[in-house]
Amino acid sequence: MRLLATVQLSDAPDSRSLVRCFKKGGDLAVGDLYSLLLTGGIAAPYASFVWDSFAPSKAKFFAWLLLHARIQSRAALLRKHILTAEEAGCDICGEPLETADHIMFGCSFARSFWSAVGWTLPEDASVESLHSYAAADAFGKNTASTMTILELVEAP
Repeated sequence: MRLLATVQLSDAPDSRSLVRCFKKGGDLAVGDLYSLLLTGGIAAPYASFVWDSFAPSKAKFFAWLLLHARIQSRAALLRKHILTAEEAGCDICGEPLETADHIMFGCSFARSFWSAVGWTLPEDASVESLHSYAAADAFGKNTASTMTILELVEAP
């Protein structure tokens, strides 16, 4: 309540701006905005796993979306009302709902892929915890995040 006591409302237009985050032409400087986001804020525990890797930018972006479970799974398409519940299952194994977790770790095809590349994952593996799995054992400590992200791009 004390915080609101100091606030004064007015009809004047909002004059706040992120001066540091704009280029001379008025375009948004995304890199500066991202730096601003990381300073003073709480970074995602997997941010360095993705962005500090040596994987190509497209692979990093895919990994970032995957770690947020934002890839275009059938569950996401169901949530957007693009598919019906009957259409949201996995075509490969028949699981009733194809989620990001299912595509990467739950489907029998995905499990056989990870087994073939020699990466043992926990039974309850999830995309949100991908950064914490022991990839270093399979790929080496210095290249673990890069190799993991590249494996994700090659995975089913």
